[in-house]
Amino acid sequence: RNPKALFVATNEDSFDLVGSDRRHIPGNGCTVKALEYCSKRKAVCVGKPSTTLANLISQEHQIDPSRALFVGDRLDTDILFGKA
Repeated sequence: RNPKALFVATNEDSFDLVGSDRRHIPGNGCTVKALEYCSKRKAVCVGKPSTTLANLISQEHQIDPSRALFVGDRLDTDILFGKA
């Protein structure tokens, strides 16, 4: 209801893998997109692969991205984050 309220998403993952058989279930991105659609607003994504997060980590910890090694947990977002 408040158009000035900050709308933040932690990630926009399309799916999550669960269980020993690694079943695909809808990820957080499905909820984010539904809320964006019904609110007619765009969320600010601060998780992988956000450039906002990459810049914050680099600045806060004085990390030179060209000399950093990134280890992640899912290829689709991790590769994009590594290029951010």
